[in-house]
Amino acid sequence: MGRTLPVPVACKVCGDKSYGKHYGVYCCDGCSCFFKRSIRRSIFYTCIAVQEERGPRKSGKKKNIPNKNLVEKNSLKSEVTGTYTDVSRKIVERSPEECNGNCCAIQEGNNTPPELHYELSAQILLVTIKRARSCAPLVALPFNCQNRILGQVWAALFLLHASYWPHCDLVRLLYRYRVTTDVCVVMSHIMSCRLMSLDAIEMSLMEILLLCRPDLVSDTNYAQTILDYQQKAQSALAEHTMRRDGVNVFVNGDIADLSISPGNSQSRFGRLLLSLGALNGPLVGPLEACLFRPVIGNVSIENIISVI
Repeated sequence: MGRTLPVPVACKVCGDKSYGKHYGVYCCDGCSCFFKRSIRRSIFYTCIAVQEERGPRKSGKKKNIPNKNLVEKNSLKSEVTGTYTDVSRKIVERSPEECNGNCCAIQEGNNTPPELHYELSAQILLVTIKRARSCAPLVALPFNCQNRILGQVWAALFLLHASYWPHCDLVRLLYRYRVTTDVCVVMSHIMSCRLMSLDAIEMSLMEILLLCRPDLVSDTNYAQTILDYQQKAQSALAEHTMRRDGVNVFVNGDIADLSISPGNSQSRFGRLLLSLGALNGPLVGPLEACLFRPVIGNVSIENIISVI
């Protein structure tokens, strides 16, 4: 079920809070599973199940949220190179509302609603922009500067997140329902991004590097701040690729280090930097055409970004 509404509306079944439509009708998480017995069959009833039984709901166990201050101005390198395990647990995690719902419907074959790729795209865009606004390079900027940068790089960030979105395969949905030239372009870039096999830290640093656009900031002080983040993120990425190329192997039950030549890590670092250029390619048109324009009409993505 798409979770795309910033302000909830009333569930059509029980009156609880709904953040999106389920088969075209606003339903809360609990009532979505009773959908066929109510709205679709014109049978009106009130769901009397207690909240804990009307999953999926937020669990009592608090989820880890992606590290808001992964890269601080004066400590980016030490944070990234010294806390690999912690960051790996935090990055690319989603709240239950963002991961559950219709995402699992992808596994249901022919029962998947054809409009699901629109809802999934809206979820990815929402999380992408919220995460970007929490990244240190953007936190340091005024809101209008943030919007200017996000208006230029949203497509690259969207593709990065769509490539590694958990439990949901946007490529599979697009291939099943819409195969056009624009769709082929989008699918090709997502598959290319997946081939990079980014780990959690690499993905976080790639996101930061995409956001570091000093050329889009008019104030020289802010531009210098962004440039500092960019240089530190590049250094952290280079160091991480060196560490990543050290492979642990088991020899007679003991762990032994298998060293990889520095050339391999340098080659990977270079490929990752080159991929930034590919992500920043002319992708706005194809993305808007196949994922957003049928839903938002003539409203610009920039206007939507400004209110997220």
